[in-house]
Amino acid sequence: MKHFTKAVTAYKMIIATLIALFIQIATFAQDDAGSSTTVTTHTHSESSNTWYTQPWAWIVGGIILVLILIALFSGGRDKVIVRERTTTEREV
Repeated sequence: MKHFTKAVTAYKMIIATLIALFIQIATFAQDDAGSSTTVTTHTHSESSNTWYTQPWAWIVGGIILVLILIALFSGGRDKVIVRERTTTEREV
């Protein structure tokens, strides 16, 4: 039985190696370094002025996130436990 499990483990390792090899071949095949391509970029004022590309939006979002985290984690500090003990004449 132990011999059978060693053989299965060996086959699994071989299959995993072959899968990794085929993935690498597929990614190298997609790299077409021999062809020349021309990339043209267009700048539009509308697309560059979206709110998530502005630095102030990220700063405001970060401040709000920090305030929310502070409010969540500091909620337990305001609790005050008051214990009163009354004494009777027998205890004195």
